[in-house]
Amino acid sequence: MSKFKGTPGPWLLSKYEDGGVQVADIFDSNGECKTACLNIDDARLIAAAPELLEALCKTRRTIQALIDDGHMGYVDLRSSIDAAIAKALGEDAT
Repeated sequence: MSKFKGTPGPWLLSKYEDGGVQVADIFDSNGECKTACLNIDDARLIAAAPELLEALCKTRRTIQALIDDGHMGYVDLRSSIDAAIAKALGEDAT
């Protein structure tokens, strides 16, 4: 698996009302606006993406250690994690 090539986190949200709808802009840690006027729920998920990917990679290492210790019931979970990480990194899940 390759490394994440996008803008590193943390990402910050700037929330506001737009026509009665709560939306947000996302800024990188240097204060540069990365995307603007997103639905607040989408913005929260996007802003959490760097931390979510990091946590998933750590979880994958733990699952692999369990498999290496003979706990084969985690193989399907590892496959799901691998697919999610590959999708986040823009790679094939094969």
